[in-house]
Amino acid sequence: MLVIPEQRGLGLGHQLMVQLQETELKDGDFCFALGHLESFYAQHGFRTLAEEELPNPLKQLFCRYIQGGKSLVAMRYLDPR
Repeated sequence: MLVIPEQRGLGLGHQLMVQLQETELKDGDFCFALGHLESFYAQHGFRTLAEEELPNPLKQLFCRYIQGGKSLVAMRYLDPR
């Protein structure tokens, strides 16, 4: 997900996440969040995971991204319902 710089600060990311929570996200869905957005995703039901907690295919992908220099945090959605 990306909000273009000119539109940031308007709450669009939060609106999109609320819509996704209502219609798309399921308990156990994963995301790789940019490090500086960890708290944003945490506000919307995602919990930070250790690399070891990822399923093997996702762990391999995550490691490749990290080794490529990306600053990412592995997260998992926990449906509050």
